[in-house]
Amino acid sequence: MIALVILVGMCAGGAASASTGAEDDPTAVVLREVRATAIPGERSIEVFWATGSEADVAGFNVMRGTSDAGPWEQANENAIIAVGDDMTGAEYTFVDADVSLGITYYYCIQEIMDSGDMYKYLDWVRSAILYVCYLPLSLG
Repeated sequence: MIALVILVGMCAGGAASASTGAEDDPTAVVLREVRATAIPGERSIEVFWATGSEADVAGFNVMRGTSDAGPWEQANENAIIAVGDDMTGAEYTFVDADVSLGITYYYCIQEIMDSGDMYKYLDWVRSAILYVCYLPLSLG
């Protein structure tokens, strides 16, 4: 078995993923990077994000959808605790093992403030698709 990984586009901005209301307005986190990478051997997708600073942030959720416009569902079972602070950011990784082959998944990061308010960063939506293909084996 040979695994083929195809990353399908990086959607940033655009009408479908623009902020649509107060819930989605940028807040105290400065995102430096977000990416989604298929891991064929584990049949999962790794979501990575890095922040430049985190003011009054309790944690994060990784939101998953099958469209860059949602609807969004929480992919992680428990909140991912913030480890950065006002002056420095941090790097985070979440492995989503609840994925099926051949389906494009879209991910965005949801910030959980110390106050309990939550904000989705829809201008940082990333997508990945997991393919596994089998090649014929010739023994002759």
